[in-house]
Amino acid sequence: MLSAEIRKGLFRKGGVIVEFFIDGRSAGRSLSGGDGVAYRAFTAQKTGLFRVTVTTEEERAEGLLLCLKRGQAILLIDIETLKENPFSLIPRKDSREVIRRLKRRFPVVYLYAGLMSGKDIKEWLMKNGFPSAPLLAFHEGIFSHIQELGLAIRAVVGSAQVAKSAGSYRIKTFAFEDIEGAIEVDSWLELEKKI
Repeated sequence: MLSAEIRKGLFRKGGVIVEFFIDGRSAGRSLSGGDGVAYRAFTAQKTGLFRVTVTTEEERAEGLLLCLKRGQAILLIDIETLKENPFSLIPRKDSREVIRRLKRRFPVVYLYAGLMSGKDIKEWLMKNGFPSAPLLAFHEGIFSHIQELGLAIRAVVGSAQVAKSAGSYRIKTFAFEDIEGAIEVDSWLELEKKI
């Protein structure tokens, strides 16, 4: 079920006609209810990454929808591992190219736990030429939540916080620093060979 929350300032707004698009094709229109949310049923005919666009008379928003089969393995990548260091906005060498190649083999999902907002991270990823992928906020229960959805986790590429959490679930984890339970790698090219 797709949903779009309509707001006017701080308040949700009902009674707004919302049109949903999947990869540029209309999936239909819905009216937002008293809670300010419009819903639209969508059943994917294939697995993959879909671009979802929602429009009203006044606004437009976009997002990504990753549709997978039960049991399919995904690769989780912590945004912090894409940067040279936690205080830098410079991409780590070879990260973009390796992720493009890995996306041909596994569905990729980005995780973020740092100080940047999701919107700022999406802009940074786009500006620096990283491939499109869903972006999830990291929290301690995220790995069990993904497993409860019936998905497998192929591997996690994480900074200290993410790698330690993944290690407690016995998930294959890679890190660019020495973290107990994680496989330490020096570069994205080395990581690509080990995955």
